[in-house]
Amino acid sequence: TNYSKEAFILLVHYHFLLSERLAEQMKWSRFINTHEQRGCNIPCDLHMEHLNRRLKGTLRILQSNLHEGTVDRAGKCVGVVHSIALQFGKKMEIHLDSDHHCTSALILTKI
Repeated sequence: TNYSKEAFILLVHYHFLLSERLAEQMKWSRFINTHEQRGCNIPCDLHMEHLNRRLKGTLRILQSNLHEGTVDRAGKCVGVVHSIALQFGKKMEIHLDSDHHCTSALILTKI
């Protein structure tokens, strides 16, 4: 399948073709840490899905005011809106079970 071919190509690049510095960059550029805690890395694709969900929610609120310009502005500020909503949730102590795990993956692997 395409996934196995892509995985094979990534492994070949990582282990044999790239310099040590570029190999490390390639490895860590595939993940993002949005919680600023050790062991809370998520794939960049998953983070984009979270931002897409936030954008779709914002666009749903616009209803009849949905125009090309408003969609463009909402898309440009979705990252800022997402971080503001997360900070607001932390300040108000709103805990959403579906947004994150209660313990990091690093702690779970040690148990």
